[in-house]
Amino acid sequence: MTYNIILTPEQEYRRSETKKNLESLKFNPICYNCKKFCGECEGTTCKVWDGCVYKEKGENPSVYALAPFVAVLIKNEDFDSFDGFLEELRNNRTSVVEWLESRVRGEHFKNEVLTEKYITACKKILEILKEA
Repeated sequence: MTYNIILTPEQEYRRSETKKNLESLKFNPICYNCKKFCGECEGTTCKVWDGCVYKEKGENPSVYALAPFVAVLIKNEDFDSFDGFLEELRNNRTSVVEWLESRVRGEHFKNEVLTEKYITACKKILEILKEA
């Protein structure tokens, strides 16, 4: 038995953007939440690797949860790539959270307009970060 799922254009677009972000990652998406994230194990560089027996869960949120919302930040040129966002999050988590909170409050640069979609994405990322 097969099921056909009909997506709205917005859902299809969001799905394709999420897939594009995940495929653009330098390392395996599973490895970004590993405490031993070092880029040296076979699972880190092999995209088809579906799990790691040595994985130790870290404090970072799931890459899959962040992917659809980070795409909006990339389009606004806040980050150059999904990897860039994840690296900044790993190195300066508190500054990223403070920056996102300022964007939610409506702080912006001169001649910059923040859309409702952008503010919603910032709120969703903050929610995900607080859950982790």
